[in-house]
Amino acid sequence: MAVKANELFRTCPYSSIRNVQCRFHEGVLILSGEVPSFHMKQTAQELIRHVLHVEQIDNRLTVVR
Repeated sequence: MAVKANELFRTCPYSSIRNVQCRFHEGVLILSGEVPSFHMKQTAQELIRHVLHVEQIDNRLTVVR
């Protein structure tokens, strides 16, 4: 599942989300990396939730301006 999510991020139309990394651990998809705004942090999370039907996400993205 993490491989699909990483591919989705790399092809995302939002350039600030393309470097988001994710891994799957014990049933939870963990997002990590840096994004420029809280909006992009939420956008990354929702992109994965809707496309992959992930039930549990640990969004560890850091907002860096």
